[in-house]
Amino acid sequence: MFTHFITCGVWEAVYILDGLLKNISDIQPDTLHADTQGQSAPVFALSYLLGIKLMPRIRNWKDFTFFRPTQDAVYKYIDPLFKAVVDWKLIKTHWQDSKASGAVDQGG
Repeated sequence: MFTHFITCGVWEAVYILDGLLKNISDIQPDTLHADTQGQSAPVFALSYLLGIKLMPRIRNWKDFTFFRPTQDAVYKYIDPLFKAVVDWKLIKTHWQDSKASGAVDQGG
């Protein structure tokens, strides 16, 4: 679905959900595909809260480090992507600091 033109250089993620949110047709899709510019942490969070499956293409994904929640976590098809394990102790140690700095949402 098309909602409006955006200029070159504009981060697509700002507008990516408009097509579904402004949709008044009989067809109500729940999945949204986007180019690399259609992804950002706030857009992923908002799409999740709205029940929209955001499926952006992520450029240079091989350069990212994916963390598994535990050493024992195994994923059938994507297991080779995971190169490290989340350091939960480190997160717990610095959690209060991140909350105090405003880096973490302080909502209920």
